[in-house]
Amino acid sequence: MLPLFSQITLSLILGTFLLKMVFIFYFRLRKNNQLIEHSLLFIFSRSAIRNSFYRPMAKYMRISNKLTYTLYLLIALFVVLKFFEMQVIL
Repeated sequence: MLPLFSQITLSLILGTFLLKMVFIFYFRLRKNNQLIEHSLLFIFSRSAIRNSFYRPMAKYMRISNKLTYTLYLLIALFVVLKFFEMQVIL
């Protein structure tokens, strides 16, 4: 049963990664590189959005950040599943 879970998790990781790359490349070409510069580094608060010239990009950057956090969580889940899979084999 564990190999099935790790295969599902791996496919979710790859799907999330590809979605993230498509999202970044699409908006990178469209929005003059603002998204790729700040999506991983800038966590928005309401005041930062109000005072930022990135305000039109805020929605897209939040989506990009959520994709990134989902990817990180799936990678951690995959590592844990692989660890338990190795324990079962041993």
